[in-house]
Amino acid sequence: MTANHCLSANHNPGHKNAWIFDSGATDHISCNYSLFSDFKKQESSLELADGSHTNITRFGKISISAKLPNREIQPITLEGVLFALELSTNLLSISKLTQKGFSVIFDQSGARISKDSHVYAIGNHHDRCIVLDYN
Repeated sequence: MTANHCLSANHNPGHKNAWIFDSGATDHISCNYSLFSDFKKQESSLELADGSHTNITRFGKISISAKLPNREIQPITLEGVLFALELSTNLLSISKLTQKGFSVIFDQSGARISKDSHVYAIGNHHDRCIVLDYN
């Protein structure tokens, strides 16, 4: 199997429920098995940005409850999410989002994910990362 590439996710913005916006990730990747609502077995290796490798054992669907600025909760479903136990946080692939027709806008306040003029999620700065605001 061909290895994909993503950033080295050894920065932990809080805990294993946090999602970091990652413009270099080829796929959404989660280290939290309990977030998956549906999954299939897959054995492969994932190459990280630092050249190290991690094992992928499953892929599937995850639903996230994103918080919007007006405190409204927006459900988001991510499909084809890879499970990598060795990572310390979850990675939200900007590439996968744009392939699904979403726009991701970055600015001084963080980022927002939108489609057809509707905002689905926002991200806020946390240390040197932008982290999804979730419930």
